[in-house]
Amino acid sequence: MKTAYSRKLQIATLPSIQYLQQAAQRALENVPENLKNDAQNIQIIVENYADQITLGSLHIKDKYELLGLYRGTPIPVKTIFTDSSLPDIIYLYRCPLVRYSIDNNEILDTLIQQVMIHELGHHFGCSYTKK
Repeated sequence: MKTAYSRKLQIATLPSIQYLQQAAQRALENVPENLKNDAQNIQIIVENYADQITLGSLHIKDKYELLGLYRGTPIPVKTIFTDSSLPDIIYLYRCPLVRYSIDNNEILDTLIQQVMIHELGHHFGCSYTKK
């Protein structure tokens, strides 16, 4: 059982935002060759938490519930008329990712890779409906 003290100690040693960006970049580099061209212009932004507007728009009350988010136009929807000046972005949320990895005894880099694959799925047109 984790004590409040051990949780505080673990939170005090959060990995840097740069570390998470590098782990996410490594995940992008591992995309299969036939998909790399379509994934090369995705921006990765790491924030501590999703903002309240984002959480509200997704009907999420707990800021620790959202680990990552894709914002952009999925490949199958893009046309010559799509505003290509808006970048495709994958957001990763550092504090929820770290907490999830600690609570579930998962390696942070593995979790980041899983979240990146999930968000890249949205970029390539896969949708997710919560049941």
